[in-house]
Amino acid sequence: MKDNPIIQKRWFLSEIEFLREHYPELPMHRIGKILNRSYKSIESQIRRLKLYSKNRKRERFLFWSPDEIRFLKEKYSKLSLVEIARILHRSVRSVESKSRRLKLRQQAICNIEPLNLTETEKAYIAGLLDGEGNVNISIIRRHGKPLRVIPQVEISNTNKEVLEWIAERVNQGNRRISRLRRYTDHRFSKPLDNYYLSISGRLAIEPFLQALLPYLHIKKLPTECLFKFLKSHIPFEPYTLEDWQNILRLRETINSRKDAHIESRRILRHFVKELEQTGNRREKDFRGLINTFEPSLSRETHDHRS
Repeated sequence: MKDNPIIQKRWFLSEIEFLREHYPELPMHRIGKILNRSYKSIESQIRRLKLYSKNRKRERFLFWSPDEIRFLKEKYSKLSLVEIARILHRSVRSVESKSRRLKLRQQAICNIEPLNLTETEKAYIAGLLDGEGNVNISIIRRHGKPLRVIPQVEISNTNKEVLEWIAERVNQGNRRISRLRRYTDHRFSKPLDNYYLSISGRLAIEPFLQALLPYLHIKKLPTECLFKFLKSHIPFEPYTLEDWQNILRLRETINSRKDAHIESRRILRHFVKELEQTGNRREKDFRGLINTFEPSLSRETHDHRS
């Protein structure tokens, strides 16, 4: 005899009728809360009743109700993915995947709203970015070759309150586009805490730098190079040779003397050179193919006229 026997809760007809009526309009986790049953129990009963959609072998937790989709469309540009996932009782990956299917990020990029800052605030933040900041672009590699990039802006300061004030002014409503982190510098006799405010991603970078551009002086040239790349690159499309050339121009404009950055520029320069050689080779092959067919084409045209 087992010490802890598993007691299976019997399904009543009223519960089965409720499940037939409301699934898949309601997701399984919602039905489980209403019927006071586990997710596994709801899933087993759906499989037993063969209520799965014909178009999808397994809907499971991935099914989105119309109300959830409407909420996601309304709050995507106002709340973070973490907050949306917490409200909808879903994972962040589920919210991110659904927003990608609905192409909400493309719509948000096309409808980027300017930051609500006064001219004095723009000038003050631009001064901090000129003196204590950095405009850069992070390169993500695969097998040693550049794959994609993420634009980044970082402002450092030993005064945490200043960076918290900037973060408060920069964050658009409840959607937090900045991240504050601490780094302890041990180069001095007394350890000193430095704070970094980082902003990354096109949705966050573009309105932020667009507001500060008229007031920038030292970081104006890297910012203009970054805008040139953002203007030439089509979101969610493969990077072209022109895009990588603009990225290389931005990296060379920054001209960091750190060994890691020098090596990164060398790899990027070699990668761009390979792309240029590949493009020239393809163009020569295409021209040679045209020249090969031109004599036969002109001969056929002459015979046709005669």
